[in-house]
Amino acid sequence: MIFYFLNINIKNLPGDKYQNGFILFTFDIIVVLIFGFISNTEVMGRKKSLIFLNAVTLFSELLCLSVYNYKNSQNIVMFGMMINRFSTSSFFCIIYFMSNEIYPTVLRAKGLAINSFFARIGGIIAPIIVDAIDIRINLLAFLILNTVSFLVLFKLEETYNKPLRGIPIEDETLEENIKVNTKSS
Repeated sequence: MIFYFLNINIKNLPGDKYQNGFILFTFDIIVVLIFGFISNTEVMGRKKSLIFLNAVTLFSELLCLSVYNYKNSQNIVMFGMMINRFSTSSFFCIIYFMSNEIYPTVLRAKGLAINSFFARIGGIIAPIIVDAIDIRINLLAFLILNTVSFLVLFKLEETYNKPLRGIPIEDETLEENIKVNTKSS
């Protein structure tokens, strides 16, 4: 939802909206490629990359929220919003391919479909919320949601360099039946 919130609010950022959009989307591509690479390294992996990106998002939201009411703070707010956008874009891309690695094979397509469904709900709700609610309340709500997300990320398992699970762990008899059937074939 933050992703759509920032896209819709390009018109509210200081400066020319077309120049802001060009800068935003150009750097967005670069940052997504960089973090796509970084999340595939042994040093960071997926989990540490997500935690880092979420921490950057929290910092930028705190920055925007703390200086929003001050005069001459438009450049700082714009900088914070752009940093927020870059980290959120990269976060979404890593989560998108990580969701394929978390679910076992039998549930992988359904899990990705559910993730995509809830991501699209954000696209539907975002314009309504952006127009109806003050930007400071939006930033505060995103700050609270990202704080919860940040805490939940520590429970997430690392998927970098781990084999994909083929069968749900709970159903060991199914796994044994598959082994028996493949041996007899």
